[in-house]
Amino acid sequence: MKKKWLVLMWLWLPSLLLLGCTNENSNGKTEVKTSPDVPVTFEYKQQEYEIRNFYDELLEYAEKADSQSDQLNEIYREHVLEPFRIHAFGEMGGYSAISSWHFAPPEDIKELEEDIKALKKRKNKINTLIIEALKESADKLPPDEGKTIYLFPANYSVPGLSYSLPLMGGVTGRVWNEDFVFFRLDPSFEKESLQYMIAHEYHHTVNFEKSKENHSETLLEAVMIEGKAELFAETVYPDVEVSWSKPFISQQSEQKVWNYLKENQNLTNVEIKSEFTNGNPRKNLPQWSLYRIGKRIMEIFVDNNPDISIQDWTKLPAREILSKSKYEEKFK
Repeated sequence: MKKKWLVLMWLWLPSLLLLGCTNENSNGKTEVKTSPDVPVTFEYKQQEYEIRNFYDELLEYAEKADSQSDQLNEIYREHVLEPFRIHAFGEMGGYSAISSWHFAPPEDIKELEEDIKALKKRKNKINTLIIEALKESADKLPPDEGKTIYLFPANYSVPGLSYSLPLMGGVTGRVWNEDFVFFRLDPSFEKESLQYMIAHEYHHTVNFEKSKENHSETLLEAVMIEGKAELFAETVYPDVEVSWSKPFISQQSEQKVWNYLKENQNLTNVEIKSEFTNGNPRKNLPQWSLYRIGKRIMEIFVDNNPDISIQDWTKLPAREILSKSKYEEKFK
C-alpha cells in the first residue's frame, strides 16, 4: 500500500459533545459562549487514561485579556498556566516548564476564541482519534501506568510555531515525564498527524518508565530517544510517513550528519541539540537531522537484531543500540 506523506513537525462520546454559540455584547463585540468541558476518562487493559483540554481556562483568559491587554502575562499565568501546572506537575512542580518560551501568552485574542470554538465543535472526533491512538499504542507497548493527554489550541505567539506547526500537520506535542503529554492543535489538523504524534509522544512517556537513560541527555541520547519514538510510531502507523524523519537525500548527506553526531555525541548543551534539530547548511546539517539519523540507526538496529522486542529495545541505552546496530560500518 502506498504510504501517505504528511508534510511536517501533538469511541463514540455523544454525551460529551458541547456545542458553542456566539453572541454580540452591547459594544458589538462577539463573545464565544460554550458549555463547560468535562475531562474524558477511560480504562484500557487495567490502566486509566484521561483527556483534558484547557479551552475554558483559555476563554477566561481571553475575556480578561480583551480589557487588560497590558497584563497578558499575569492573566495568562493566573487563569491558564497555574491550573495546568498544578494539575500536570503537582503543587510544587513544573515552575520551570511553564516559564519557558513555549508558554508565551496568546496575543491574538480573536483568533484564540475562534480556534477554541472550532476545536470544541470537533471535540468528539478529536477524543475518538486520541483514544484509538492510545489503545493502538498500548497494544504494541503496554505502559506501567495510565497517561493524561492535555490539549491546548495552537498559539502562534510562541516563537517559530507559525512556521513549524503547518509543516507538522497542525499538531505538536511535548513530554516532560512518564505521566502526561502536552499537545497543541490547530483546528485544521490532519487526522494522520494527530494519531502518529500520539504514538510518538506516547513512546516518550513509556521510555521514561522503562529506560534508565539519562533524560538530561547527551546529543546521542537525544537522537536515540527520538529515533525510538519515530520507529515506534511508524510501527503503529506503517502507512503514514512524516517529512521530519524521511530518508536522507544521499549517503553522502547521511555521512556528514553522522560525522557531526560522532564528534559531538557526548555534548549536552541545548544549542547543539537545537542545531541538530533545526539544521545548519554551513555545517551540512539538513533540517530535522536529529530525527532522521535517530530513526535510521533504529531501522538498522532492528534489521540486525530482529529478535529484540519493542519493549526490550525501548529499555536499551543509546550506546548499546548504536553498537549493536553496527551503523558506523555502512560508511567504511
